[in-house]
Amino acid sequence: MGRRVSVESGFFDGVEPGDVVALKEGERHYVSNVLRMTEGDEVELFDGLGHVATGRLEDLEGGRVLIERLERLDVGESPVEIVLFVAVPKGKRFDWLLEKATELGVRGIVPLQTERTVVRIDDRKVARRMERWEAIVAGAARQCGRSRTPELYRPRGVREALEDPSCGVHLAGLLSGDRQTVEEALEGEQPKRVGVWIGPEGDFTSGEAARLVEAGVRAVDLGPRILRVDTAAVVAVTLVQGAVGDLRG
Repeated sequence: MGRRVSVESGFFDGVEPGDVVALKEGERHYVSNVLRMTEGDEVELFDGLGHVATGRLEDLEGGRVLIERLERLDVGESPVEIVLFVAVPKGKRFDWLLEKATELGVRGIVPLQTERTVVRIDDRKVARRMERWEAIVAGAARQCGRSRTPELYRPRGVREALEDPSCGVHLAGLLSGDRQTVEEALEGEQPKRVGVWIGPEGDFTSGEAARLVEAGVRAVDLGPRILRVDTAAVVAVTLVQGAVGDLRG
């Protein structure tokens, strides 16, 4: 397998084996300055939507690649589609969380703006934040060998997030109230799509937790210790993958 390069959605439209394609400026920079490839090297291109092409770099300066094989794959993808609804933590911890959630196989990530969320994202800065977050997710998908890049949704509140995207089962890691283990909550089920909800430091407010439960979200316990947002998200996703995903024995 050649070294992996992510390309934009729609890159392979109309492309067939034997065609020569030209990489965009950012992709050429990555090939020449990060991967330090030379002409004749094998390269793997993926668009994050399941399309993967293998080819050979013909022209380094122009970023021209001869496509030898083009196929649609689900390499590195989990049998369960996990959508992670998570309150945005402070600092760079959300960047780390995006990377690890992608490596664990989540299909979608919804940044939550809850009542207790400290990080408030100004509408004028959403586009810039999304651009950086999408780059992190794409880089993580490329590094861990996935054929799909998780979909990153725009930040939204709990009420709006409950409306979309839809999941067959929703689980919320809460710090109090009646809770089950993740295994108990999913016992005997093999859901295709699972929503995993993680609140901010201090948890969801009682009103938000009640709204989740009323909407059919199942409250789960993530263990005896109080976890930070990023840790709780990784633990919850891992437990779901262990119960119904590709981390099972």
